[in-house]
Amino acid sequence: MGRVLPLEDRQRRPVRFQFASGESVLFRLLDEASSVSCHEHGEYMNLVQLFESDTGHQLVRVSYYRRPTGGDDDSWAYGSQSALALKVDDWRSLLSAAMRKPWFRSMVQEAQPKL
Repeated sequence: MGRVLPLEDRQRRPVRFQFASGESVLFRLLDEASSVSCHEHGEYMNLVQLFESDTGHQLVRVSYYRRPTGGDDDSWAYGSQSALALKVDDWRSLLSAAMRKPWFRSMVQEAQPKL
């Protein structure tokens, strides 16, 4: 448990991704979007993060931190040890498939006016 460092601090630290092949690659955090959700099970800081390797390959990861409801800033715990991280083209493919589902398309359409 601990404090979630500001984006600028986390951008300075490399992040190691371990792939199913056993290969390990370092990436840097370029940018992220976040939202906080609260419910009876706790508070969640939800993140969509853009990473880039030294060779220019980009990954987008969806991850989260969590803490007990009412916890202080030092009680966040990373909850995405096996988070979904895909190449940008793979995200396009997944999101295209999801947009063909009425429930997903409706959710995206409802979010658009908030942009």
